[in-house]
Amino acid sequence: MISTKKMIMFSSFPEDMIICILCRIPLKDLMRFKTVCKLWYSIISDSNFHKFHLAPSQQEIILRLTTLSQPEKYWVDVDLQENIRYMSIHIQDRNNIRAENFCMKFPPADNLRIRASCNGLLLLLEPYRRVLYICNPVTAHYSKLPTKIRPRYLERYYWTLFYDETVGKYKTFGIIDKKCVMHTVGEKAWSTLDSPYFCKLNTSMVSAEKELHWLGYGHRTKHWIFSVKLSTLEFSITKAPAHIFKRHHLLSVVKGSLCLTSISGNELEIFVLEDRANCIWTKYYSTDLQSLPNRPTSFTSFLYSPKRNIHHINMRDINCYDFSELLKIFVHHEDKLFLYDLKSKECMEIAPLSQQEVLAGYHFNYFYSRS
Repeated sequence: MISTKKMIMFSSFPEDMIICILCRIPLKDLMRFKTVCKLWYSIISDSNFHKFHLAPSQQEIILRLTTLSQPEKYWVDVDLQENIRYMSIHIQDRNNIRAENFCMKFPPADNLRIRASCNGLLLLLEPYRRVLYICNPVTAHYSKLPTKIRPRYLERYYWTLFYDETVGKYKTFGIIDKKCVMHTVGEKAWSTLDSPYFCKLNTSMVSAEKELHWLGYGHRTKHWIFSVKLSTLEFSITKAPAHIFKRHHLLSVVKGSLCLTSISGNELEIFVLEDRANCIWTKYYSTDLQSLPNRPTSFTSFLYSPKRNIHHINMRDINCYDFSELLKIFVHHEDKLFLYDLKSKECMEIAPLSQQEVLAGYHFNYFYSRS
């Protein structure tokens, strides 16, 4: 408890300084701090403070884990597994990383599956009743989305949750082949639209410049960036870099530009789409994964593994072109989870992890939140 003397002294600080300090407080603690005094309540309740608090001073990655009953069958649909759990990784800098279990027990149902995340909100699927929810994991408040989509199709959609600044509301977007659906929070019905392009997704969807984007392959298995403009719901495609066929890919946004991370063989490459109209991709980063030092003892490779003992994750809100800070490599080796930092070339043990557990999924095994 803060003493009255310290409270008076703290209240004498300039308001900008108080905001700067409160922005570093985890969200679950801010909910309690609102009761300290009227000034703090006013600051924390202000919508502009929410934007400051979402600034990228700290990131939280939620990893999806499962224990397979038959470990050799690592290709099974993990959403059919009962023993899925989530681990929250808080990253402030390479000297300040902590891991903890992420509780998924919300009022609507048990066995909820995370499908997407945005600004700390989670899009959840209840796989048995096939219902979608938007939930705040800190306050446990949730909203059930309309169920006018055929329930048996919900699990087959690729989903994203994003904030549409043009209308100031959160929206849910789903796609399967050429069929797309979208729902705006507060509305009773889904919008249905058909894409002129058939595609299979290779990455999660990202939001940039009032558009949604994802990497997929369509005609003749060529890779394309598929986009939909939120204001007009018009679709467009952009050629991906020519030599990324049969690779593991991650799509992200850096300083407002689309950024594509590709991993194939020993090579890690990061491209930025600098001229979308003329489809000009520039390679900003490249490294040989096999040559990276300081790997865990007896661990042989940092290459992408279909057996789910290694995953490459792009950080969000990177505002500089130092691409060694963009990618983090998570390694499950023996009974430990490691994080490899490309910038410092350090491999840090961050959590114990059973040898029977695997990092569940392929492209959609992790999600973002804010602590």
